[in-house]
Amino acid sequence: MNKSATTTTKVSLSELATILLDIKPNGAALATVTHKTKPKTLKKCRVTKEPFNGLIEKESIVHIVLNTDYERGIELRKFKEIKMGLETSEYQKGTNTMPIEFGQENIFMGYHKGAPVLVYKPNPNPRLKTKTTWFLDGLEVDKADLPDVLPKTYKPQNQGLNQTQDWRKVYLRNVKKLSINGMVFELI
Repeated sequence: MNKSATTTTKVSLSELATILLDIKPNGAALATVTHKTKPKTLKKCRVTKEPFNGLIEKESIVHIVLNTDYERGIELRKFKEIKMGLETSEYQKGTNTMPIEFGQENIFMGYHKGAPVLVYKPNPNPRLKTKTTWFLDGLEVDKADLPDVLPKTYKPQNQGLNQTQDWRKVYLRNVKKLSINGMVFELI
C-alpha cells in the first residue's frame, strides 16, 4: 500500500458501520485500528484499599486481521500444534457473553443489542506491535503508575491449545481510526 496516496475520510458512527457492513473481503483482511476504551475498574485499590473514583482510559493502536472465524482459527492452530508434536486437549465451546448479529457480507462487523461492533483478531506477526497508551483522569501515565484497580486478565482455558488464540470485540463508538483496504476512516 502506498502510504502517500492514502487519504483520511472523516465519517460518522453510522456511516462507518454502513461502510464496514458493505465490505466483501475475499478471505481475511489486514487492517489497523485505533480505539480508546474505558476499562471497568474496581471500587477500591487492591494495594492501598482506598476508594477509586477516577477515570482510566486505554488507547490502543492494533494491527488486526478481519473476517476470520474463531472456531476455525482454533481448529487450524490445534492442527499445527499436533503436527509440531505438542500435546493439546479438547476444545470446549464456552459461553458467548456478547453475541453479534453479523451482516451478510462479512464476519467482522455486526451489532450487539443494536450497537455496532467490530470483531477482530490481533495480527500474530511479532513485528507488528500493539501500541497502548494509558490515561488517568485525562492525563497520560505509564501503566505502572495506575492504581491497582484494573481487572485481572486470564488466558482462555477452554481452547485446548498451548498458544491461545485471541479474538477481540470493540464497540464501533470506541474506534477513533480504522485503516482497511488502503482506506483510512476517522470517526468524528
